[in-house]
Amino acid sequence: MADKQGSALDWLLEPVTEAQPCGPDLEAEGNDAFIDYYYEAEARLPERYFTPGMAGVEGSMDRMFDPKSINLREETQAITALLRQSRDLRLLSLLARFQILAGRAGEFADSLQAMAAILAKWPDAAHPQVATSVSDRRAALDELGSIKTVVMPLQYLPMAGLADVTYRRFLVATGQVPARPSEEGAERGPLISALSQPTQEKQVEKLHRDLGRAARALAAIVDASASNATARFRPSLDETLQTLTGMQQLLHEARPNLTLWSDEAAGPTVAAAEPQVDAAGADAPADAGQPIAILGAAPVAVAMTQAAGAIADRAGVRAALEGAERYLAQHEPSSPALLLVTQARLLIGRPLIEALETLLPADAAKAVIGFAPETGFAVSMDRMKKLSESALGGFDQAAPQPESDPVAALALTSRAEVAAQLRAVEDFYAAKEPASPIPILLSRARGFMDKGFQAIVAELLPKVEPKA
Repeated sequence: MADKQGSALDWLLEPVTEAQPCGPDLEAEGNDAFIDYYYEAEARLPERYFTPGMAGVEGSMDRMFDPKSINLREETQAITALLRQSRDLRLLSLLARFQILAGRAGEFADSLQAMAAILAKWPDAAHPQVATSVSDRRAALDELGSIKTVVMPLQYLPMAGLADVTYRRFLVATGQVPARPSEEGAERGPLISALSQPTQEKQVEKLHRDLGRAARALAAIVDASASNATARFRPSLDETLQTLTGMQQLLHEARPNLTLWSDEAAGPTVAAAEPQVDAAGADAPADAGQPIAILGAAPVAVAMTQAAGAIADRAGVRAALEGAERYLAQHEPSSPALLLVTQARLLIGRPLIEALETLLPADAAKAVIGFAPETGFAVSMDRMKKLSESALGGFDQAAPQPESDPVAALALTSRAEVAAQLRAVEDFYAAKEPASPIPILLSRARGFMDKGFQAIVAELLPKVEPKA
């Protein structure tokens, strides 16, 4: 399971019982301990890793998720108790997210390796089982590609214990992502120099090993899922793989003696990390029965041209969202995902002002586009409305230029197909219109799709603390 070393999770490869090596599906059985813990724990995960302050508003500051807010000991104890009863990928996925949110790269890698090993040993018996709930298994694995709970924590992880040395600052320093106000002045040279210091050698080497273990495990998880004889699919883990690879490349630049995980593995090399890029899983699945090499799995090749998935324009966006909306309305009308998909469809092609008034009704009027404090310049919400009307109105009279012929709504037949289409729309906007709020709505919708009523209520209604 671990790269030629022991792991605290090795016991997970021992069968629960001879008759049921992975134990029962606690969620399907309605196990009280599982239901009470799992959905409450999912609700405790952050909605955002970084929340920017409102420009021009005095006292409004950027807010970053605090890794110390995770009580990792309690979460680990609760999850371990459930895993001793059931080899459940949902629990391990949750544990891995808590671990990286807490800044524990080594333990994060351990959990990913445990998942890869379980999939290799019990591809069909591991919970959720693909024969009965492939969408549940896919959802559990897709969460390992989450921007807010995996990719962003990795980007902001202090590298080798140095608080100011992060992969995020490297991306800013090299112009791969725009700098936020608090990130101005990031430079590549000091980052490389800090990681090159002799005093950091052991910590850098350990982090490099942990990142490599995590990347190889993720690649093995993808391979195992794509080669499953019962139901093949490819989890959307490319952004996490890209980030892990980019972090290793940064460490390699500081210490050329370190070998990249992708160079150690057979097959193509993962492309250099690009922020906010996620392929739609278009690679052909591996042959069924192909052995899965957990410790040296070939990386997944990722191309920038795959960022928008199969959707090329807004007509394709509308077809995908209408198809998702129709499926949810007919088959899952009680899901909050239906409401969010509908709202996303209504915002197609709409201006920023309308999005703010729709999604931030209590605060939209306070919105201000600010400039450097010494200029005193500001564009108020009222002025933004007039500018928006002027900008859009100036083109209303022009001859329409349709992007393409009308596209009929897609006929979707499963929750997994809906989730895949929503992800493709998110990818389209990330590449074509990153300012749109539609990806946030759809990401939230996907998060609701596999949750039960109790978990939904826990998220929708604020928890009232009992009076002393």
